[in-house]
Amino acid sequence: MMPVHRRGLPVIWVSLVIALALTLVPLPDWARALWPAWVTLAVIYWSLATPQSFGLIQAWLAGLLLDAASAGVLGQHALAMVLMAWVAQRFHLQIRPFPVWQQALVLVPLLAAYEFVLYWLSGLMGLTGPVWAWPAALTGALLWPLTFTLLRLVRQRFSVA
Repeated sequence: MMPVHRRGLPVIWVSLVIALALTLVPLPDWARALWPAWVTLAVIYWSLATPQSFGLIQAWLAGLLLDAASAGVLGQHALAMVLMAWVAQRFHLQIRPFPVWQQALVLVPLLAAYEFVLYWLSGLMGLTGPVWAWPAALTGALLWPLTFTLLRLVRQRFSVA
């Protein structure tokens, strides 16, 4: 029999793959700057909702999957994703009691930090990163209530603990 905290991993990974598909939707450049980091939103949700089931290793693997799928520098998204998951897990007891709209306000600096880490790592490697990626942090926070609600329904429907 599978331990209780491991039963939900397939459901979590399916949601991450769906978030990856949303991230990779081809968009024009002006829309790409506003498109939220769906995988990051999903990682933050699972880190807040089930820190005992979704850890830093899963966040790192999700980041590597995003690196491989986006043909980016291997490890760039993985490092940023682990940092976001660590912050979310570290403060999950303080963030979870907030209403969803207040959680969205907390996510603005968290998502901006994610974009900054990607931009900083691109700069360290001599690559020109997208300077206009910052609006994606605002869009991600605005879409947090929708993301939270959908993933919460999935978590309840499939009894992910």
